[in-house]
Amino acid sequence: MLPPRIKWKKQARPPQKAWTKNRPEEQPKPDEGLTGYVQGQDASALEERFARSMDKNQRIQWYDFQKSYVAPPGVAGEKTLDFLVGAGLIYPIQIDGDWIHKSASARAQDRDSDAEIDQILQGSAQLVKRIGGHELETQEMSDRLVEELF
Repeated sequence: MLPPRIKWKKQARPPQKAWTKNRPEEQPKPDEGLTGYVQGQDASALEERFARSMDKNQRIQWYDFQKSYVAPPGVAGEKTLDFLVGAGLIYPIQIDGDWIHKSASARAQDRDSDAEIDQILQGSAQLVKRIGGHELETQEMSDRLVEELF
């Protein structure tokens, strides 16, 4: 006769977003005075520059930062949108740091994620727009881009 099977409970791990793991720190320009926050949430220098540009633009009526869809924040299946912008129309925006979105698999995952968000927002917003980090290297570049987009 065999002994009874023992079932081990695995310790639950807190969710860890892939983009925060081994993320190189982007160094802000000394005169920029970046805080690392947008709407009270942690933000990269790229995201903060983009938010500052939107704050200056009169056509931007509102924006939400780090908007979660599909599942609550921190839960498997969560899709996070960097910015949802109201400027006449509604624009979903993703800011891509060039270091993490290089590989073909990362770009394919981005496309799948964008398709899911587009499906959720279908009829109420434009398609997800991805902005590369090389377009937001300085505050001036970010200001010009926001002016062109909205």
